[in-house]
Amino acid sequence: MITGTDWAIVVGFFVTAISGVIVQLASHYLTRIREEKKYQKECYQTLFSPIVFKVIKYIQAENVRGFKETPDQLFKEIIDHLGLNIKYAAPRFVMKYENFRHVDFKLDSHEMKDYYISERIKLCEEFLLDYLQISNKLEVLTPDVKRLIDMNLMICKLHDLAWCCYCYEIATLVLERGIFIQNLFTNYNYQVQEIEEIIKELNNNIEYSQKQMGYIQFHCFQNAIEYIENICKTFINEYPQEESTFQSALNNGIAHLKEKHK
Repeated sequence: MITGTDWAIVVGFFVTAISGVIVQLASHYLTRIREEKKYQKECYQTLFSPIVFKVIKYIQAENVRGFKETPDQLFKEIIDHLGLNIKYAAPRFVMKYENFRHVDFKLDSHEMKDYYISERIKLCEEFLLDYLQISNKLEVLTPDVKRLIDMNLMICKLHDLAWCCYCYEIATLVLERGIFIQNLFTNYNYQVQEIEEIIKELNNNIEYSQKQMGYIQFHCFQNAIEYIENICKTFINEYPQEESTFQSALNNGIAHLKEKHK
């Protein structure tokens, strides 16, 4: 028969054992957290920090390509740095980097040059998104840098949206007039989130239409086109001398979209 003293010994043993397990688990957990933090700092210092402003400068240089900046050399420096340090990148970014690197771009037409620049912008966009994520985790992101990144992410996202809607001329204008488009807004983070939601909705609409109808319908793009139209109207109101350029580009894009998807 187990006496009260025996129960006390048994309970004491289990409490001690469980406490030991908890302490060991906590120690392993804290060690893992420290190791993750150390690796994140290494990624930040090796991959991200050295070129984040060069990526931003490249996007801005595309705004004035052919006037006073030559963005090609900037992008080459970015790609060279990524190639040397790609092991520190997230799997999704590695995939995008490798896809970009192995695409055979034949730059014998204006359209292919625009496509090449579009793919560059998408890679830079992914880099900036990953930079925001890791710098937030490390608590090193300052408000000024966040605002600067959001300003340029807005241009990248708007370029993506126009490209997804077959508005290739608008996509080019977004880059060429990027600085002026940025001047139309103050809350860049809001614009980035809004465009992300529109692109997400567009992709969902396309997926649903393909499953239900077997093809992509024009109305899938309705909200996206309306957003692009509103951006164009806002820009034209501020810069009326650009009306014919933007309106022609928009009309051509919508006509192209209707040819592709009735």
